[in-house]
Amino acid sequence: MVDQYLKMGLHMKIIKVIMLLPLILSANCCYADTVTLKAGDVLPCDILTKYFGLSTPYQDVFFINDYISDIICAPDQPDKCTIKTINNDSFTGHLINSQIESLMGTGLEDSLPVDTIKNVHIDTPDKTRKKETTVFVMKNGDRFSGQIITTRFKNKTGLLAMDINSKKVKRILFVHYPGVTCANIYLNNQSMRYGVFSEDLLGIDPDSTPPINIPVSQFHSIEFKSLKYIQKKITPAEYNKPKFCLFKCRNGFLTECCPSQTTAVLLPDPDGHVGEIAVKTEGGQQILTEAGQAVIVRNAKEPPPLPIFLDEHQIQAIFGKALAAEPAVPKKFILFFKVDSTNLIPDSEALIPEIIKCIQKRNSSDIHVNGFSDKKGSYEYNLALSLKRAAYIQALLVKLGIDGKYITTLSLGEDNPMIPTEDGVAELRNRRVEVIVR
Repeated sequence: MVDQYLKMGLHMKIIKVIMLLPLILSANCCYADTVTLKAGDVLPCDILTKYFGLSTPYQDVFFINDYISDIICAPDQPDKCTIKTINNDSFTGHLINSQIESLMGTGLEDSLPVDTIKNVHIDTPDKTRKKETTVFVMKNGDRFSGQIITTRFKNKTGLLAMDINSKKVKRILFVHYPGVTCANIYLNNQSMRYGVFSEDLLGIDPDSTPPINIPVSQFHSIEFKSLKYIQKKITPAEYNKPKFCLFKCRNGFLTECCPSQTTAVLLPDPDGHVGEIAVKTEGGQQILTEAGQAVIVRNAKEPPPLPIFLDEHQIQAIFGKALAAEPAVPKKFILFFKVDSTNLIPDSEALIPEIIKCIQKRNSSDIHVNGFSDKKGSYEYNLALSLKRAAYIQALLVKLGIDGKYITTLSLGEDNPMIPTEDGVAELRNRRVEVIVR
């Protein structure tokens, strides 16, 4: 009898080892992605978050998980995050996602706060082909490839205004002066044009994101007809896979996916501004320029049909879940000051309760207080004065119950004026503090 119990015990132990072995293997072998925490831990996992939003200096940009290779968070700058894509593109800004959903090596799903993460590596397929593309280099160092949607550039030299076809351009080098952007435009015939660049926005279709419009003031250079390894883009016909069912980007592009069709609709920005988007297939494209315009694509090989209009009820019926899940748009408050002081004007002082209410309603832990000055006084004096203004508003918010650890202050002095002026000019709209609540 004792021998039988010993045999049963041994048999049970063997079964336990066999049962644990698949778990050990799955923890080490079956999770392609990795998350590195600021504390130093490296976690094997599968990233479940399908869309990542990045607030860049030039525009909010949204990415499908499958286009991302790495997300790198600056250790000492919580607002600086770099997303690198499978196309070797690089975008820098504030990561809009506050949590990253993942399937951990333990087999359990978990939400990781972004502020605890140092790096995310997403396993991606090898590059597939080399193609001719255009490389865009931004003032903040971002560098990405794609195609330009704006087909003609207006450049003015003296009294002569020229309309230049983008197909004839080899390279554009931008030169920025206060209130104006000039450009050296190098043409394919080896000639060069220099002058004021008259376009305000350039329409870009990056290889890694949906089309976006970028202010010309944010460009450093554009290099046409470059060769680069490009991963195959996801076409509208492939959006019938469940993981691509919903997509939202802040410049108004939405897709609702079914096995038979994809719908794109143009929505206004929160401030009411309506940009434009390009809906492309292998057969052609349609440009949407009015709020509510929509295109329904049923065949990726055929040109998109003519746009239709959707009313608010139809948009909510189709995209209600995506809109409800969208991160809140940052709210900006502008407070103006009296000359050479940290005293608010009465209208601005009356805004303080509204700022407090907004912070509390959003339960915000990401508040930026940026101080500015006009040009009355020396550059150094104005830099110090704008810092005092930002510090005053920070202290006021803390006094009214806001936790100071959630507030970041920045002094910009006379840089980035709302109203450009000559030195020595006192301008109310430049004596300000901008409070940004995310």
